[in-house]
Amino acid sequence: MSFSVRFVESEAQIDAQLWDVCFPPPLEGRWWYATLERAGLEEQFSFRYGLISRDGVPVGIAPAFVMDFPVGRVAPPCAVRRDRAPGENSPAARQAAHALRWLAVRR
Repeated sequence: MSFSVRFVESEAQIDAQLWDVCFPPPLEGRWWYATLERAGLEEQFSFRYGLISRDGVPVGIAPAFVMDFPVGRVAPPCAVRRDRAPGENSPAARQAAHALRWLAVRR
């Protein structure tokens, strides 16, 4: 038995039946991610979907996103360093940049 994950850019690239099996009501499902993709959030969010397969057969979906949002807007002042712009070179910013590079390589 072998598992693999392939990332796709849109909820529409995944079979509707798999969405129904993986996210039955009342969970967020394909409708939720379709709405998010069309919500005009491109400047803040990048959406991807991990299509999980077992022995070449799709068996799961792992929705993911990367968010470009200054943590200083929501974090308490004691958690934000003041010697640089909010979010600049923060661990979260470095992790997000790493995740985007990783996703770009696997396209």
